[in-house]
Amino acid sequence: MNQNEEEIYKCYDRLTIGYLHHLIFSQEYGSGSDSFRKFRAIETFRSEIIKIAIKQNEEKLRQKEEEIRQIMITLSWKITTPLMWFGNILIKAGIMKDRGGK
Repeated sequence: MNQNEEEIYKCYDRLTIGYLHHLIFSQEYGSGSDSFRKFRAIETFRSEIIKIAIKQNEEKLRQKEEEIRQIMITLSWKITTPLMWFGNILIKAGIMKDRGGK
């Protein structure tokens, strides 16, 4: 996670703490007419938690995709380099035709 992403997560953390603080203290000191504000605080809190979870999962997915890409690149070169070398030998020997490569 880079510095910008860390700052974003810190902001989300503070935001959700703010909503929880509002919810707790509005129940303690609020009146019955504050029910909409309480409901809105809960809804917003839930929404922000979901956003954070999605972002974290997207980051994990991106990391896994990058790991797979690195493996595929490495595996691809380990397999195809000897095959290309062997193919060039067959082409030079006249056993196989060049299919438009080098």
